[in-house]
Amino acid sequence: MPILQNPRWEIFASNLAKGQTQGKAYVGAGFKKSSKAAHVLATKPEIIERVREFQELAVADTTLDVKRVVTELEKLGFSNMLDFVRIDDDGQPQLDFSRLTREQAAAIAEITTDETTNPRTGEVTRRTRFKLLDKKAALDTLGKYLGMFIDRKDIRLGGVMFHINQADADL
Repeated sequence: MPILQNPRWEIFASNLAKGQTQGKAYVGAGFKKSSKAAHVLATKPEIIERVREFQELAVADTTLDVKRVVTELEKLGFSNMLDFVRIDDDGQPQLDFSRLTREQAAAIAEITTDETTNPRTGEVTRRTRFKLLDKKAALDTLGKYLGMFIDRKDIRLGGVMFHINQADADL
């Protein structure tokens, strides 16, 4: 349905979709306070339809889909320390964030830099540390989603061992 012809009706419908009461939505749309008039307007079919459309748009904008969540878990689970460091000629690791992509940076939990000054020489030493998010937890979550891991209970009855999958136990 296109935008309502009456701009105040459009604002009223928008306000209702945001969760405002009929009275607040009515006054917020520029009408004089009247709970009866607000109720009459709120029950008009075109207002009801427009509120539904606003709500559907809001849901579409905020709904997370499985693909997006799995993609974020993949960023964490498949992160690699070599994305964040380079190895010098003498074999020592050096932090190098200069080529990080947005996807690689998503795996970083924190970056901490400490500076110390040698009181005799005045030389400043900077130490930077970084911590990645929990790779194992992300991989566990992905594995469970993909059905790779089965929660199993072992029960021994009269000398016989039964293996019960969690899915079977829920039946």
